[in-house]
Amino acid sequence: MAKLTIGKRTYLGFISLLVIAIALGGIAIFQMKNVSQGANRLAQAYIPEVIVANSIERNLMDAMHENRGYSYTGDLEYYETGQHALSEAEAGIDASLELASVQNLKMLQADAPVIQKAVANYKSLLAQTRSAVDEMATLVHVMDKAAASFTKASEAMVDAQELGAQTELKEREQKVDAMVQALQHGDAARLFNLKAQATGDLSNFDKSR
Repeated sequence: MAKLTIGKRTYLGFISLLVIAIALGGIAIFQMKNVSQGANRLAQAYIPEVIVANSIERNLMDAMHENRGYSYTGDLEYYETGQHALSEAEAGIDASLELASVQNLKMLQADAPVIQKAVANYKSLLAQTRSAVDEMATLVHVMDKAAASFTKASEAMVDAQELGAQTELKEREQKVDAMVQALQHGDAARLFNLKAQATGDLSNFDKSR
């Protein structure tokens, strides 16, 4: 190395710097390629995975909330809104299965079928709830009609009893009046008979008849 001239040393220095720069550039390119692959994986797989998972969760929560309102009130508006949310959740599950297959997302591939099965079971239970609510509404309608008939019959019976009581009371009053008049006539007849006996006036006897 000591025998090399300054020009050769300078040349070797530049060569060394060039080799180092090329090596660093290769490392940077390799690293940037890895970063690019990671960014693409993030944009094409992981972010869509989070978005579809959040969508499924949100729609399932909405569906459960609306269907709980339907089971409490029997209001079909709650049921229809819940059905829409459930349909959106099922669409999200289908999208998640496709995403898991295309992007090879192992965890999503394992979890999505489990959620799909749970949603199918929930739909079956919801159908039973719909049948029960409809049957209950029918029974309530029948009970309302029976209650109305009972009330109407009871009111008619009360009116009849009141009318009967008034008629019976009037008949009793007439009988009492007739009895009083009979007693009065009887007393008058006795009085005239006594006067006729006491005075010998037969006209009083005639008046007693």
